[in-house]
Amino acid sequence: MRPKRSRPNSGGELIFDCPFCGKHWKLWVNVRKGRFHCFYCEAGGSNRYLLRATPDCEWPEEVIESAQTASLPLGSSSQREPDYALKRHFVCPWYLSPSALKEAGVQIALPIERVAEEGFYDVLDFIHQRGVDVEILRCWRVHYAIIKDLEYLLFPCYDTEGTFLWFTARRLGWRGPKYLTPLCGGDKFPLLSPRFLRSRKDFCVIVEGAFDAVAVDLAGFPTVAALGKNINEGLAALLREIGVEKAIIFADSDVPLSKVITNVGRLDDAGIDARFVFAPKGKDPGDLSVSEIQAILREPKRANFSSYIQQLLTNTRCLSVF
Repeated sequence: MRPKRSRPNSGGELIFDCPFCGKHWKLWVNVRKGRFHCFYCEAGGSNRYLLRATPDCEWPEEVIESAQTASLPLGSSSQREPDYALKRHFVCPWYLSPSALKEAGVQIALPIERVAEEGFYDVLDFIHQRGVDVEILRCWRVHYAIIKDLEYLLFPCYDTEGTFLWFTARRLGWRGPKYLTPLCGGDKFPLLSPRFLRSRKDFCVIVEGAFDAVAVDLAGFPTVAALGKNINEGLAALLREIGVEKAIIFADSDVPLSKVITNVGRLDDAGIDARFVFAPKGKDPGDLSVSEIQAILREPKRANFSSYIQQLLTNTRCLSVF
């Protein structure tokens, strides 16, 4: 299939029919920067990823050349083409067999520190856009994976003894489920940060997603990712069994206050002294800098009825609760 295109504009951008949503002349491809974006379905990324995601499309030479020369990792002067034969093999975590990954639909699994040498430069783009360094993800033993032709980052989940349990897979890009949980494992278990595993485990900050946990852990707080907006009775009991006595729920800005209050109540019922904070409007904890996270977590709030009513009256996000 040859995508329909218009003439390039003065910014070096080519305009095509989007191969993802099919909309006419909505996909803009910048051959100078090596990036693409659809102004209808919001698909976007590096041109290298565009070529991999649309193998049936016959792209013009300038798009192909931009994919080969752009999106190099920071500090790299090499333009070596990736060894695709090597990509078909597993560089498997020591705690998991290749057969277990294949049963879960994993086609490729590489340690995060290998993505540059294997040519997955768009993965580095995504990581850098999240404000995270590859070395930090290496400490979490994160792996890059392709699962059923979609790209994910695999975060391994451990119990408090450091025993591997399963993966949570976080999507790269826009297609497919954002999270695959659990993957290659049994019962669901929260994602415990390295700092939490090394700490006394009597205090933690509870966040929603994996990148939220990375950011808060980097700010100096032992962190637990619930991998969802809800903290059910099972998770609350598990945290208390681990030894957690005090906790702060660090909620995304779009989470209703009523849900946060419910989560605090479940922690209180389990015997955990819980408080809560919200990320600034339009942001998640993973979007914040270390100093911003530290400033917000200095003043957590107790979830009593009067403060609940006061925030309902002053916070427009929560008017839907009435």
